[in-house]
Parts: sequence; structure tokens; C-alpha cells
Amino acid sequence: MKRFKKSIVVPISLAIYTAIIAILFYPKHPESEKPEMLAIIAICYVVIVILWFVLRRKEKITETNKSTFDEDNAKK
Repeated sequence: MKRFKKSIVVPISLAIYTAIIAILFYPKHPESEKPEMLAIIAICYVVIVILWFVLRRKEKITETNKSTFDEDNAKK
């Protein structure tokens, strides 16, 4: 079974969660608070994108360290 990368699963699940919460609670807010809620939702998605970049970078660093470690062990 193929294991999914954390950089894919975590941001997608957070994006789905944010969308569900927005769909559930957006209609219940009064008109004066709707722009504030849209700003909060936009900030959440910006944080999710930043998290995606950070997790991708972490995975690339881990892969390069792992390959370097494997090469060093192969030489011994």
C-alpha cells in the first residue's frame, strides 16, 4: 500500500476542514460580521499554503539526508 506524504495529507485535510466550517457557519453570521469571517478564512488558507511549503521543504531535506546517509554507509 502506498504511503501518502505528510506534505499532501495535512494541508488537504486542513483545507477541507476550513471549507466545511466556512460553509456551516458563514450563513449564520450577521451581515456586519461576514467580511471579518471572509478575512479569517483567507488567512487560514494562506497559513495552509505556507504549511504546505514548509512540509515539502522538510521532506526534501529528509530525503537528501537519507540518501547521503545511505551513500556514506555504502562506502564503508
